[in-house]
Amino acid sequence: MNYAEAKRKARTLLGQHADVKDEGLAAVHSAFFRYRVGVWAELEKSGKQFVICGCGASWEAALESVEDATKHQKKET
Repeated sequence: MNYAEAKRKARTLLGQHADVKDEGLAAVHSAFFRYRVGVWAELEKSGKQFVICGCGASWEAALESVEDATKHQKKET
């Protein structure tokens, strides 16, 4: 899966403000969970911020973690 496919799937799951990021190997924790799925949120004091909803070692794993979270959320409500 490439960036464009991952972004399309993220928007299907999370809505129009969803996006995906590839953190690369910029930080130690990114080595295992470098692919992130989240939404852009407008915060009052700091402007736009990327809020991570799922992460993984691949686009598929990151998107799967978001799908699992939404399934669990729907069961509890």
